[in-house]
Amino acid sequence: MTINLRHAALSCAILACMGGSTLAQPPAGTAAPHDTAPLPGAKETAMRQLTHRLLGNRADDFAFVIDPSLQNEATRRIGIIRTPEGKIRISGADTISLASGLNLYLKHFAHAHVSWAHDQLHLPKELPGPDKIAYFDSRQQHATAFNYCTFNYTMAWWDWPRWERELDLLCLYGVDTPLAIIGTEEIWLRVLQRFGYTRDQARTFPTGPAYTAWWLMGNCQGIGGPVSEAYVQSRVELQKKILARMHELGMRAILQGFVGLVPLDFANKNPGARLLPQGSWCGVPRPPVLHPDDPLFDRVAEAWYEEQAKLYGNNSRFAGDLFHEGGNARGIDVPRMAAKVQDLMRRSHPDAVWMLQGWSGNPSPALLKGLDPEHAEVVELCGEFFRNWEKNNGFSGKPWYLSTIVQYGGNVGLHGRLPAIWHNFLKANRSGTPPIGIGLTWESTGVNPVVADLVTDLPWNRRSDCLETWIGHYADRRYGAASDGLRQAWLLLLRSAYGEFPNHRRPTESIFCARPGTDVRKVSPFAASVQPPYNVDDIRKALELLYSERVRCGHTPAYRHDLVDVARQFLAGFGLQAYRTMMQADARKDLQTFDKQANLFLSLLDMQDRLLASEKDFMLGPWLQAARDIAPQGEHDRFEQQARNLVSVWFPDGQPSSLADYGWREWSGLLSHYCKPRWQEFIAYRRALLEGKQASPPDFAAMEKNWALQTTATDSYPLEPSGDSIAIVGDIVRTWIPLWEKSGYRPPDTTQPAPEESANEAR
Repeated sequence: MTINLRHAALSCAILACMGGSTLAQPPAGTAAPHDTAPLPGAKETAMRQLTHRLLGNRADDFAFVIDPSLQNEATRRIGIIRTPEGKIRISGADTISLASGLNLYLKHFAHAHVSWAHDQLHLPKELPGPDKIAYFDSRQQHATAFNYCTFNYTMAWWDWPRWERELDLLCLYGVDTPLAIIGTEEIWLRVLQRFGYTRDQARTFPTGPAYTAWWLMGNCQGIGGPVSEAYVQSRVELQKKILARMHELGMRAILQGFVGLVPLDFANKNPGARLLPQGSWCGVPRPPVLHPDDPLFDRVAEAWYEEQAKLYGNNSRFAGDLFHEGGNARGIDVPRMAAKVQDLMRRSHPDAVWMLQGWSGNPSPALLKGLDPEHAEVVELCGEFFRNWEKNNGFSGKPWYLSTIVQYGGNVGLHGRLPAIWHNFLKANRSGTPPIGIGLTWESTGVNPVVADLVTDLPWNRRSDCLETWIGHYADRRYGAASDGLRQAWLLLLRSAYGEFPNHRRPTESIFCARPGTDVRKVSPFAASVQPPYNVDDIRKALELLYSERVRCGHTPAYRHDLVDVARQFLAGFGLQAYRTMMQADARKDLQTFDKQANLFLSLLDMQDRLLASEKDFMLGPWLQAARDIAPQGEHDRFEQQARNLVSVWFPDGQPSSLADYGWREWSGLLSHYCKPRWQEFIAYRRALLEGKQASPPDFAAMEKNWALQTTATDSYPLEPSGDSIAIVGDIVRTWIPLWEKSGYRPPDTTQPAPEESANEAR
């Protein structure tokens, strides 16, 4: 009974903060949920099955009722009530609303948590809930998920069970309009066979499994290919399962549209074709675009939508971007071309909506000018940072989604810009062109679960003054315990790693993952930094507070994951301090101090690898094994090598490129076998110079290529965690924190912002 009373008190506090929620009678003319017919047929079955997948036998404690009157053009409403029999009844206009209601109930009444980084579902025997119906209202009717890059940096090796879990998560978080671009290879193969290609020739156009995003965005073609028939068919079957489940759950899938891209040799097969060269991207040639006035443009588009419909059925939403991250629009009437792309979509699917990515100057005002606003929507990928919706007058009146990336390239790092997300959402909704929906367009779905929680909670929240209160309740439900220590830990994280700092849209990078040098400032090749913009000592304090709750929360996988993640961030910060002290000693030719700091740096790196080996989410082995598991017979090594490439040198075959280390991960195994050897070679080289010896700089490119081209036959990694994560963090608290406190660390000068970041870069 004590638990239920505590839950009831916390629920009242949450309802006070969730200004969009009310304990009230239904609107005039609206039947109470118990007077409404239950959700019929397949949709009822889908909701019941989702609840059983999530809660097992506890699913029987929930009832779901559909009430179409709970949604209109202005508002979406969800009702939650505890019946006299002790069941929780959730009402909504459709399946997505019911699933959203289930998640809202779990978070704000049962104080449980469902996330991409473990669940906390320790429900009390007697479920708490309001005796009078509680309504949650939202002005946002829709939510989208993923950008193209997510399909490689995170999803490249997913099988159906992992996708099934993902679709459940999306539904619970209210996503009804997800990107769904798997299985596009077969569409292209069929289309190209209608334009002079043999099937074998057509198979050289798609990229290998690690690079499909950049192929579909028009950045490259064929790298890591050709694709095999077995792989192509496996993707078709997976996509059919995904789309069938999306349909069951009431989602509106976004499929790949045709925007004019064709293979580089298209004119060889179709003499006279008017091709517009698109130049290169990161050193590789981009596929050209058919001139919109060429009759072939219409013919290829018609073939595209015809073959797509044969494979995957009719659809109403299509993605595809013109001139993504560069390209060449010279000599093109952009508004006219945009209108044509949209018109061809609608010829095949009259209700078609073109979904455009808001990124790197796209969609341009000229492109938007040519579009029918009733059949175009824009997803602003990084709205909490660039705020292009504000600069472009709500994308020239086109409906748009306010989305966040936060995590790029699959990188690992505490990061969220939560105050920016909070205030930007409120500002956008008070503007003259509010968003029709929200979006989770991150490129790493398994990190920083607090971001997805906040983004999807905001539509139900109408108050602007309680982010700190919200973060405290997040800590309660994340770990299943109400604790001042846990809340204080998250307040420290909110003002540090999850805070908002000028010109910082990416997570702070780990020095351990950087290619060594005497003045390392970043890991990935674009706008990022190893320098935290916040006080690392706040991370240290948060770690100690989290660790202090180990007895109460240690049984919870979500707690263990977060404890390791915060400890990882602390060790990365300590590593940067050791590196800088080492380089200062190098500069003044102080060999003794250099050796001491070099040993400290490598010991910290080893400690980091040991820590991360205790939590499966931070291990290299499962990533490589997943690639091998989905590979057709005879392709296991090739798939594994592409998995290695993506987190190291990036391009296939280990070739050096401007994208090297863009997809860095701070993972056990990657640290010990890829990162540490580079640092050992660098330290030995610098030490030799300090001793007055002649020495050649390490050939890092050769080292990186050698690692990227290996396979598990000669270079294998554990698939299961080792060691007790709580005990390992205890070692960090007892041994490494005292050393940190003697390190001479000084917080950064936050009065000097970092250089301004640009979106004109590769993702």
